[in-house]
Amino acid sequence: MAALAALAAIMLVLTGCAGAPEGGASGEGSAKRVQIVASTNVYGQIAEQIGGDRVDVTSIISSGSQDPHSYEATARDQLAISRAQLVIENGGGFDAFIARLIAAAGTDPVIITAVNFAEDAPDSHEGDGHEADADVHGADAHDADAHDGDVHDAHAHDAHAHDAHAHDADDAHAHDADGHDTGTHDADAHDEAAHDHDNEHVWFDPAAMSRLGAQLAADLATLDPEGAGEFARNAADFALELEAVQGEIARIGAEHAGEGVFLSEPLAAALAAETGLVDVTPEGFAAAVEAGRDVSPSVLLASLRVIEGGEARVVFVNAQTAGAETKRIMDAATAANIPILAFTETIPEGSAGVRTASYPEWMADNVARLAAALAEGTSTPAAAAATAASEPTAEPTAASETGTGTGTGTAVAA
Repeated sequence: MAALAALAAIMLVLTGCAGAPEGGASGEGSAKRVQIVASTNVYGQIAEQIGGDRVDVTSIISSGSQDPHSYEATARDQLAISRAQLVIENGGGFDAFIARLIAAAGTDPVIITAVNFAEDAPDSHEGDGHEADADVHGADAHDADAHDGDVHDAHAHDAHAHDAHAHDADDAHAHDADGHDTGTHDADAHDEAAHDHDNEHVWFDPAAMSRLGAQLAADLATLDPEGAGEFARNAADFALELEAVQGEIARIGAEHAGEGVFLSEPLAAALAAETGLVDVTPEGFAAAVEAGRDVSPSVLLASLRVIEGGEARVVFVNAQTAGAETKRIMDAATAANIPILAFTETIPEGSAGVRTASYPEWMADNVARLAAALAEGTSTPAAAAATAASEPTAEPTAASETGTGTGTGTAVAA
């Protein structure tokens, strides 16, 4: 609480002498636009695409060098939150700093929590991915002012220690029928990390992001009724772009469903599942890596056997966190010519003169890289060995006889 108090005090100084937060705008025009804060530039970009010129967006994390799990908020972040009319967080333990900032600000912005739009969300239902809890939510829960009454917990944790404890969703994040987080933000409610959902990395699910986009357009229309038509059109265009991405995912699934994928972390697990890939990672490996723990020797040995035995056609790694055990897996995959795909938790920033990609563009690139890797992986020696093992009477192919293939085993970051 001392840290929160210090941030609040510094915020008062910044309010008097600083301009608009980084990523936002200043001046009379800015005052007329809806002020949005997003925990990462993934959600910030979605907000920009749907809000257009009628919003100012501040993305707190936009660099691959920043880890949302262990991010320490700044006074500038606190100022941005204090001005926000709408906040987009990921939830699920990924960006707990958002709850702490809102608690310190003492404000009541509209809050959209991305994990509520996942198919496996506790309150999801057919139609929009959510189910209102009759004991918690009222009929008008969708209104922008219906964000009081239940607790949205914040919890501090060490980097990647967010899977250490589970908690009851009724005691932690209460959500209304449209995927909002409702209520006050109690920054002291939890001292350790907690998960409400099977996989917090929901942004790798384009269908979930399409649902989030529709909700964002509706909330923006409440905050800025004059822009309702523009928000709706932008959300429709956004959904169409993601439909194209989902179509490519379906095509990959038709060709590669049932093939193995090794996940060093569950970062892009949603994408793997959507394409029908089968997770062949030995139990305990991904959880240990994500939590920042050592992988046990027996699990590491089993994992190396999976790679060397050709059970995985592709390996997924987190480009931002690759420890010693993951490096062992990558080395084994390289030796077996199994493609390695590196994914990131944020959209890579554009270089000089090159804009940062939109969310649909970024996901289209991720999916295209996966398609290329799987096509490459089908001709690797490890893949040929796996096929031969499953069909012992089959004649060996030229590739398996010569040990040649197109797999490079080179990690390519998103």
